[in-house]
Amino acid sequence: MQQVQYSKIPQVVVYDDPSAQNSDVKSNDAEQAAYKRIIIVTLTMFMGYAVLVSFQGHLKEALNIPEQKTDPRNKAYTVAVSFLYIGNLVFRLAHNFVFVCFKPRTRVYISMGAMCTSMAVITFGVFYFKFTETLACVYIAYGLGGVGIGSFESNLLSSITPLGHQTKMWAIVGFPVGFACITVGGFLLVAAGMAPMYVYTIVFAGLLVGMLTFYFTVPVTHIKNNSDSLRAFVENVQEFRSWLPQIALPAVCLMVDMFNVSVFSSVMLYVFNGPKVPLFGDGSSGPLIPTDLYLAVYNLFFLLGDAGGRKLIYWLSKPLYPPALLLFAVLGAALCVTKLGIIVPLGGFFIMLANGTVYASASKAIDTSVDKRFNLVALSMWLFVGDIGSVTGSNLVHIIRDWLCEEPGQYICISS
Repeated sequence: MQQVQYSKIPQVVVYDDPSAQNSDVKSNDAEQAAYKRIIIVTLTMFMGYAVLVSFQGHLKEALNIPEQKTDPRNKAYTVAVSFLYIGNLVFRLAHNFVFVCFKPRTRVYISMGAMCTSMAVITFGVFYFKFTETLACVYIAYGLGGVGIGSFESNLLSSITPLGHQTKMWAIVGFPVGFACITVGGFLLVAAGMAPMYVYTIVFAGLLVGMLTFYFTVPVTHIKNNSDSLRAFVENVQEFRSWLPQIALPAVCLMVDMFNVSVFSSVMLYVFNGPKVPLFGDGSSGPLIPTDLYLAVYNLFFLLGDAGGRKLIYWLSKPLYPPALLLFAVLGAALCVTKLGIIVPLGGFFIMLANGTVYASASKAIDTSVDKRFNLVALSMWLFVGDIGSVTGSNLVHIIRDWLCEEPGQYICISS
């Protein structure tokens, strides 16, 4: 029989009977109130991820690293920032045994603490105390960031699963919103004169607010035997036939989607790399837009597509077939490769619409079709397979860039 235990703030709900978990969540999900403040938690975490990804140029400048690719410090810097992606991929699964002594909710605090420490290392180590002769701060910060973001998603999503679909919808919408806070808002602040150090400081403070919000306003929910111990994790893996078939197709779709996202979130920076972006052709005629402003608009379209897609899936009563959603990605890629400034943001919108719908549909399907005691291991494997696509795409960006930039223009691909 299901046992529910309560305490004072935060509320504690423990699910002891796996057979009761699915029916309870399914039947009551429509009636459950959404804990909308969960968006603060995910938003702040992805602000940290975004600043590590998008502010690499500003950090490189603060470290006085030259642009020459043959320079030893330049090569070492490239290796150091790659720790973010390596840590992310490894800890998609590694959190299950590295942090095996902790329940999923506690792992959320660990992951946010790692990201918070990452921000502190850069803020104080690089910008304040000026440890610029060594790249130790970069290795530490990006390594901690990888551990944090790799451990965060699956544990956060699993720990709030019993709170229902609406709470989870607000959580996953926070991912692209948080990223856009940096890729749009952060760059606009720097363009207006704010020192990059203060962007890292804002993210550091935001992560503290996010942890406090999670502790005080989101009920503690724990599903017993949901990879909450080494024994439970091993048993969950051994019973893979009970959950792997349900996530196989969504995982493959996420892998294809993330390949597309990783390519077109980066490659257009190499295409539109001049001081201004032409809206038509190579810039020989027609209006020109300052590059920083254009990229802010491009990232805004990314946000609208991603957040809108996630909201759409939770608004629809019937599930959508995941491979069909990849048609949005194909359309978006086709629009981007035209290299027409007026069209490329729309391509970004469709690429991220695919990302939002593929992500949300899979997350929703795991909640409804996978037994709750397999929730964490299923989410971990799904995200791990998805990251194979993003890592592959990021390693092929330069090849795709060279293909797109075979014919450099006055404002397009000028450094190629």
